[in-house]
Amino acid sequence: MWYRTAQPKSSYYDRLMNRFDDDEKEVFSKLLSLRSAISSAAQKVYDAWDEEDIDTYGSGGICNYVAPAIASVVGQAFPQYTTLTQIVESPNHEYVQLILATEEDFYNEDEDKTVTVFDIDIPYHIYEKYNSEYNWSKIKDVIFNSDSVSIEMSTQYLSDLRYDY
Repeated sequence: MWYRTAQPKSSYYDRLMNRFDDDEKEVFSKLLSLRSAISSAAQKVYDAWDEEDIDTYGSGGICNYVAPAIASVVGQAFPQYTTLTQIVESPNHEYVQLILATEEDFYNEDEDKTVTVFDIDIPYHIYEKYNSEYNWSKIKDVIFNSDSVSIEMSTQYLSDLRYDY
């Protein structure tokens, strides 16, 4: 099925790499090398997902469990930067941001300062089906791999990130 394979491919990342400065290239290369570890961490969450366990999962999906697993891998690899999980409200989905700012800078820097941000995610449509509101169902027999991991880069104002956080 088409949704079991992630959309980003190597040629996309090659083109994206041309936009980066040296520090961003180093971080991006390391993130690319972590895709296997990220997909393994997410696979453990997916494999443990029991849709019948309403006390744990309710009628919701597992992105709120996948994102912290991804954040753990990313945070351990980049202790010098700030790693957060963020939520997109429609549909309700949680993902990871690696902010190229120390935690001290994140909270103390000028509001108008811009920073590089990498969004790291395994898109929900690969492993769960959005039904309505906060009602998700498991897509059966999904196996994550490195290509399941999506990495995007942007530049954002610290003030915007703080309000999101």
